[in-house]
Amino acid sequence: MAVNRQEKSKIGVITYVRSNNWGTFLQAYATVKLLEKYLGDYYEVELIDITTRAKTTEGRKSKSLREILQYPKRFLLSRKLRKNHENIIKFYESNLKLSERFHSEHFNEALKFIKDRQYDILVSGSDEIWANKSGVDIPNIYYIPHEIIARKISIAPSANRGDLNTLTDKEKSYIKHSLSGYDYITVRDKNTYEFVTDLTDKKVSLIYDPTLGCEFEPVPHQKIRRDKKVIALMFGKVNPDVAQRIVERYGKKYKIVSIHSYIPKTEWLYIKDPLEFVSLYNEIDLMITSSYHGTIFSIKSDTSFISIDNESIYKQYSSKISDLLNRLKLEEHYQPILDNSEVEYEMLFKKIDKLLEHESSLNFNDAKKSAYDVVNNSLAEIRNTIIKKD
Repeated sequence: MAVNRQEKSKIGVITYVRSNNWGTFLQAYATVKLLEKYLGDYYEVELIDITTRAKTTEGRKSKSLREILQYPKRFLLSRKLRKNHENIIKFYESNLKLSERFHSEHFNEALKFIKDRQYDILVSGSDEIWANKSGVDIPNIYYIPHEIIARKISIAPSANRGDLNTLTDKEKSYIKHSLSGYDYITVRDKNTYEFVTDLTDKKVSLIYDPTLGCEFEPVPHQKIRRDKKVIALMFGKVNPDVAQRIVERYGKKYKIVSIHSYIPKTEWLYIKDPLEFVSLYNEIDLMITSSYHGTIFSIKSDTSFISIDNESIYKQYSSKISDLLNRLKLEEHYQPILDNSEVEYEMLFKKIDKLLEHESSLNFNDAKKSAYDVVNNSLAEIRNTIIKKD
């Protein structure tokens, strides 16, 4: 396939697009920007605006009156989160080339949509797109179907949160057939690496999330009134008791804010712009999070942090956060709370106390450089492989 220098060939990036999760947006954004950096002279990069799940952000059911009366503040904040979704799509449209919108629960319809766009290269982008979670059927377009004629690459997808032991022989066969058609495979965590290498003889590279290889320009952001040190809580799928115990223990001495999900007895920060999420870390003294990208942007901004895992699936294998921090030699910033035991909480509180008492600023320069180099070296290798074949 010769590259026409007059008319650019097309790269399509397949990943999760429509979500209120800032991390989902930022990793898609970073993937596109890195592809533009390394291949933009020859290829036009397009983010494919496709969803295949039955439930989308736009299609979630309205809250019942009982739920609204029981949690009025959460209801009001959920309306703002819907606005976040609109802001993300506007940002995509202003900063990236976005395909036309397509939604279908039917695999064959999604397959036809991608085929009809006639991409020269298709990229399985970052996120947990290779996890066999509830509501995710296999076959799916994230394991790019073998019948699509295009070069195929993966940039840091993950099978995190999937229970790979539950895959049927038929599902494994489909995944193996799909992976056999890839020209270059990278993944972002060891669990996914082991899963993929068990299914294919192809070379698989273990890299980091693309956000760790991408520069983000600072933007104006809201200021937090700083009469006390600021603790930020950013939790997703975490037992509410974890947040409650942190608030009860530290709420009087420190200012506690919550990001993304509202946590009672905290100040909830409404973030209007995806890049404001990146810049906001400068206002925080300590981030406590169960978020993968909450962890990543703490590292990128040299913000003190503790990352928590609280999902039972991580009794079976290491989480993506645990894997990331171990590989970057930042294990001391990790605290699993898998049994909700007093021993686990005491370990968490000791780590919080130590970081809050630490007056000098931290820097994670070695970790940042290591991850940045791995991601960018991988993209350079992808570029050289593609250009050489052309």
